[in-house]
Amino acid sequence: MKKYILMCLICLLIVTGCNKEPEIKTLTCSKDLDSAGIPMVEKTNIKFIDDKIDTMVITIVVNLPEMYKDHVETFMDEFNTRYAELYKGNEHINFEVIKKSDLEINVVINIDYVNMTAEEKTSSGFSGLEDYATNKTQLEKDGHICQ
Repeated sequence: MKKYILMCLICLLIVTGCNKEPEIKTLTCSKDLDSAGIPMVEKTNIKFIDDKIDTMVITIVVNLPEMYKDHVETFMDEFNTRYAELYKGNEHINFEVIKKSDLEINVVINIDYVNMTAEEKTSSGFSGLEDYATNKTQLEKDGHICQ
């Protein structure tokens, strides 16, 4: 009888499988920036699956001083040009420059890290460090506040 129960348990494991669900974590960090007197906040969200980077979303919130109110389009063009050049040829990085108001611009960068080649990672400035703890430590060293 014990052998029969043991065989049934083994068959059950074979039929249902022993797969564990992947562990999913998100690292959320932010950093205040200032470029030529223009305050910005960089928000970084990194999704990890089984302690390896899957995707990243970096949002740069640009808060223009009142004196630049009539020049929002110029700033948007500059950001479009800058990021188009920076990520040229990397199909796994997409960005969008969004006018949120007369004084706020958001640059949203979506990175499909898991599908990038080693060459794409290197040319885009990624270190290749993929685990949660290392990324958190590195971002905090760079002045980010992480949760």
